[in-house]
Amino acid sequence: MEKLNILFRAPTINEETNMVWFVLKEYAWFKNNNYKVILPKHPKIKELIDISLKNNGLAQKYKSAVKEIVKLDYNKEDYQNYLDFLESSKNEIDNLLQPIFEFKKWGFKIHKIYNVILTRYGPGGSYDADKGKIILCTSMKKELLVNATIHEIIHIGIEHFVNKFNLSHSEKERIVDILCSKKLKIDRYHMQKVGDRRIDKFLIRNKFNLPIALEEYTKEVNQIS
Repeated sequence: MEKLNILFRAPTINEETNMVWFVLKEYAWFKNNNYKVILPKHPKIKELIDISLKNNGLAQKYKSAVKEIVKLDYNKEDYQNYLDFLESSKNEIDNLLQPIFEFKKWGFKIHKIYNVILTRYGPGGSYDADKGKIILCTSMKKELLVNATIHEIIHIGIEHFVNKFNLSHSEKERIVDILCSKKLKIDRYHMQKVGDRRIDKFLIRNKFNLPIALEEYTKEVNQIS
């Protein structure tokens, strides 16, 4: 059985600061796309949200104020229980991810190392496709962190196709959901409401060969529009 090199770790104070600042900076986007985000429970956060919404983002100069807020609750030990659980779940993750090695034949990108960093803040999960970095919020149940890890690895693997075909947020989320639920067959996988279901039939009839499915899908969508 092939295995991925997945490293789990707690965040530094600076990384937690960057997450909170990023969410505040992009608060309008998260709000408009109906994302629930976790932020520190501090009176100044509301003020920073208002500034971000008013100015279409939050300037870098506010990052020092964000760091002072984050420092009030930061404790590296708070993440250890989640890290222990994820370490004990590595075999399960490897088993569920076996189909992605088949995906390599159509260009699915697999990194040598995936760095998974926990956070107390932000949306459920996010990723940096170029660096193979994943950030997961501990606000979700521990069991869901396994599914979230896999979900983000799939995002990373298909990101270059998302860019090539200029897919929308709802289209790419639906692709990831279909691959996770139908191909990887993840038990009790949560399908997002945000997904564009038009793409389902193209993925399934092409046996999840993404580039072929997207060629057909975009051709039909362009003809309709």
